[in-house]
Amino acid sequence: MSNILIKDYLGVKYMGKFMGKKKIIVLPLIVLFLLVSFSSSMKAEEDTIEDVEEKLMDISEEERIILEELFIIAQDIEELERQRNRIAQEIEAMKVDIENLEELIQRETLNYEEKLNILEQFLVSYQRMGPSSFIDIILSADSITNLLERINILRYLAKNSAELLKSIEEIRDKLVAEKENLNEKLAALSKREEELKETILKEEEKKAQLEERLASLEEDREYFQERLNAMMAMIDELAELLKFLSQEFVNIIESENLPEDAVEYLISRDGIIGKISQDVFNDVISKHPNIPETLFRFYPERVEMEIGEKNLLLVGTFVIIDGHLIEFQVKEGVFYDMVLTKETIDEFFREGNLSLDLKSILGNNSIKKILIIEEHVQMLIELNI
Repeated sequence: MSNILIKDYLGVKYMGKFMGKKKIIVLPLIVLFLLVSFSSSMKAEEDTIEDVEEKLMDISEEERIILEELFIIAQDIEELERQRNRIAQEIEAMKVDIENLEELIQRETLNYEEKLNILEQFLVSYQRMGPSSFIDIILSADSITNLLERINILRYLAKNSAELLKSIEEIRDKLVAEKENLNEKLAALSKREEELKETILKEEEKKAQLEERLASLEEDREYFQERLNAMMAMIDELAELLKFLSQEFVNIIESENLPEDAVEYLISRDGIIGKISQDVFNDVISKHPNIPETLFRFYPERVEMEIGEKNLLLVGTFVIIDGHLIEFQVKEGVFYDMVLTKETIDEFFREGNLSLDLKSILGNNSIKKILIIEEHVQMLIELNI
């Protein structure tokens, strides 16, 4: 607290009277001010982080519908901002490429002109001497040795002129190709700049749409704005969590001692089938201490993954990667019963999907086909003997 604030608080006319007690009065005031500020900031943090889940759970169905609409717009805005950043980075990279190409073209142009000038000088000399001069040079030799030397010199000059001409043609062709490359880069840059303008325009329209929707809520605007901001903050937390889970899942089965009956093997006319129940699947995951409680549920042609404590449900399917990885590819999801856009889900898994490595179970064998049925996942196994 500054001296001006203290004067305002105590009254200017009393300052002289209490100067001797200044240190006694000011210190408690500063402490009180800091405590109030600290407790206010703690309360704000609790409202946005610790209490937000309870607030989201307590909203009515009508409020939930409104909030979901705002939530989708906010996700669209975030995706547009990501696109804008990506396009801006591409434009900067293209500008660097164009600068490098322009420097290369400039160097090659100088090289081309220099060699062209050398060839021009050679041809001028040749023209001045004329073909008869070359014949005179050969005929004026006074010995066989001298003749051969003169022929070799003329052959060297002819060869060098041919090589010089070839070199000039190669430089010319390279220049033409680089200029075409530059024109393509410039055209691509122009296109990306136009796309950036469109993305910025869409983002501004989305923001205006969100502001208009919030403004229409009148006295409830602050209420919904607070919850919307909190949800978007939690989306960022979810992105970090799912990035962490993607890293943890790859080796999760290798790190656990699977029971011998974890995989049920069947023989069919198509070959060997390995069958894993969702209970075994979930049990293996639950043994990993770093992963929050996560439940997988298997339905015909559909897999659900639920992280209860985060109120997150993701729906997708399993696909085979490299014959031994089962990758969970998410198609849709809900967060507090509110729809996650495809772009938000894609951003969650931008650095990789959740994958389970079954190599320790399969050995040298590989998965040929995968099928999701009620409470089980079936794998057609190709034997590599």
